[in-house]
Order: sequence, then C-alpha cells, then structure tokens
Amino acid sequence: LEKLHYFDISHNRLSSLCGLQNSLYLNTLNVSFNNIVDLKEIKYIIKGLIVLFIAMREGLRMYVK
Repeated sequence: LEKLHYFDISHNRLSSLCGLQNSLYLNTLNVSFNNIVDLKEIKYIIKGLIVLFIAMREGLRMYVK
C-alpha cells in the first residue's frame, strides 16, 4: 500500500482505518458507507490526502485540502 495514490474502500463494513498509515502517496481516499465511528486514525493518513470522501446516513461529506 506504500505507493497507492487512490483508494476506494467504500461500502465494506469497515470499522477502522488501521493499516493505511504507511500509504505515503495516498492523495484520494473514499471511506464512505462503512462502520467507522472514530476517525482518530485519520491523523496518520491525512498528511498527503487531497480529497477525502466520508458519507454516512446524514449525507455525503467531501473534504478537499
């Protein structure tokens, strides 16, 4: 996952982002419609992110750096 640039892991019932912290080149991440309730792990991933998609029942959230 080190050289990954785009990763769409939406709709996978994930509860954690653990394991993505070594994705140094990741610039787009879609974690929409999972079971993630705590985004504390995102601080290890967000450094290189340009676009982060987070969607929950309330609606789509798209964050662009």
